[in-house]
Amino acid sequence: MFPGKILLHTIESYRCVPPQIYLLAAARAINSLGSFVILLVTIILSDAFGLGEAAAGRIIFACAVAHALGTLTAGSMLDRIPRHHAFVLMMSGHALAFAAAAFAPSIHLLAPLLVAGFFCGGMLRPGVASMAVDYTDESNRLPAFSLIYLAHNMGMIAAPLFAGTLYGRRAEWVFWGDAVSTLLCAALVFAVARRWALPQFRSRIAGSESAAPTASQADAPSIPQVAAPEATQVADPGHRRSSAPVLLLILSVPSLLYFSLGNIVINLVYSQHMFALPLRMLELFGTEGPFRYSLLLTANAVTVIALTGFVTVWSRSLKAETAMMIAGALFGVGLGLVGAFTGFTPQIALVVVWTVGEILTVTHTGVFVANQAPPEQRARFLATMPTIWGLGTALGPFVFGPIAEGFGLGVVWPILAVAALLGVLLFGYARRRAASPARNLVR
Repeated sequence: MFPGKILLHTIESYRCVPPQIYLLAAARAINSLGSFVILLVTIILSDAFGLGEAAAGRIIFACAVAHALGTLTAGSMLDRIPRHHAFVLMMSGHALAFAAAAFAPSIHLLAPLLVAGFFCGGMLRPGVASMAVDYTDESNRLPAFSLIYLAHNMGMIAAPLFAGTLYGRRAEWVFWGDAVSTLLCAALVFAVARRWALPQFRSRIAGSESAAPTASQADAPSIPQVAAPEATQVADPGHRRSSAPVLLLILSVPSLLYFSLGNIVINLVYSQHMFALPLRMLELFGTEGPFRYSLLLTANAVTVIALTGFVTVWSRSLKAETAMMIAGALFGVGLGLVGAFTGFTPQIALVVVWTVGEILTVTHTGVFVANQAPPEQRARFLATMPTIWGLGTALGPFVFGPIAEGFGLGVVWPILAVAALLGVLLFGYARRRAASPARNLVR
């Protein structure tokens, strides 16, 4: 398909997205525009507070674990109380913790505030994703997730430049700016949910369980008949009716299990764009390192803006496992070769490579989870599955911090390439098991 036709098809696919999704995407963009702390946390710990790679890695690991626990907590809250109430509650906690962190005089006070902020920030992705699922069905879910991801990266275009500029002038502004953007995001999400009652709670508001939603508010089907190629996993009715706990369901279905393991591994690799890559920029460019790193993140966001629509249309016929195999290979090349170049231009080219893998990962994993989750467990699935995959993100700094400190940063990059290859093999095995539905039943 020619690029012009792909662009027209991409624009056409976004027309089927309900207005609520556009506003959720705007909220995501606002939050991303001010996500200064997560962008610079490695540099803040290593440069501003003078921590070594191992110590910084341990704190970032603690933040990642807290974020994962916060995501699990968020999933439970989102299924039990109105989603917008849960979202505002936890995101306000996130803003409060980061605002207080601006006044922390030492690492002993900063670290617990960072952990608390990352815990509450675990609400962002499952909160927005669960509301997006509520407002869509299988026919428009992929473009909805794609649009929200696109909006996130529209915010990320300017966020690194703002973060680098603020950090260069006064580090406290990094925390304050993050807090303000978080509160604005929470306010917009709350307004959307108040204007268009979420399907999960519409019956309570209407006073009757039989309240009928409008077309734009319709909830997703109980578990969609999986006809789209991206929702490739088990099509057996027993799987759709299963009420097994999420973790048991994952362990009982080989394709889910290997898909999750593959995600853990490639997230271990991907996490190094937030840990080893900024250290590499400090190693190469010294005091200019933070600004150079912010330029790389901006290149990442620009690539997403430019290519998300094309990659989404091109990959729509791929099975989720196949798309993830390609993503793993791109992570292996884009991050595994960082240590091979000392110039800045090759680093930008490598960013483009691993960003395409990022696009494939985000657009296909979200749809995969939404189409496989029982309706009464969707928010928990949307929280639990990424939390499991996020083990790789959490372990990344914890594992590679001591390696970088003990053996040098140059050792990290070939290890990342090998790990990415392992992820590709796991996704390949998941695809093979998914091809045998009889072996993927939940009893």
